[in-house]
Amino acid sequence: MEPPEIKPYLAIATIILGILMALGVLFTVMYLQHRPPDTSYTVNIEGQEIVVKPDPAKEVVIMPSGGENNETVIVEPTAQQIVPTDTPAPPPPPTSTPVPPTAVSQANMYTFVNHTVAGHDTLYSLARQHNTTIPLMARFGISSTELVVGNVLAIPVGNPAYCPGYRPYVVMRGDTPFGVSRDAGLSLEDFAHLNHLDANYSIYETQVVCIP
Repeated sequence: MEPPEIKPYLAIATIILGILMALGVLFTVMYLQHRPPDTSYTVNIEGQEIVVKPDPAKEVVIMPSGGENNETVIVEPTAQQIVPTDTPAPPPPPTSTPVPPTAVSQANMYTFVNHTVAGHDTLYSLARQHNTTIPLMARFGISSTELVVGNVLAIPVGNPAYCPGYRPYVVMRGDTPFGVSRDAGLSLEDFAHLNHLDANYSIYETQVVCIP
């Protein structure tokens, strides 16, 4: 009697089954080689053994090893335990505002320098030479009739003691607070603060103001 003939599809099924079994064994070996180690440990709390198993999400999973209620308790970190790692940016440095000078009395707004009149002197040249103005000299009685060669004149100028740490400037005709502050490299507000100007930023001819 001849053996029964094995049908082709049965042979194919046997081959596929063998391949699946081989893949199953391979995946099992790979899992065993790469699975994370068991880092759980047991602690004794008030006479009860507790299995503590760290969670990858940094939570603590506590599993009672015995007792009637076999439940899992997840203890999440509280808000107080979360410490931010970012360092806040330092505050920007404060903007510098000129410190107003300690103004002396109005009588000390001016001081005087002696000048011996020479043949080429004029009121204009004296004003330029001593950083003063013709109207200020006129306030103190200096006119063209005083320009006699050899005559010693007391020229009124801005008093440096009136502007400690700054330069005195004698206001001329046509000067404005905006123009003087701009030429001095100051904002109008800083110029007004430095010189204790009123709300209208008023200045007047022959006044001494302080500039850097």
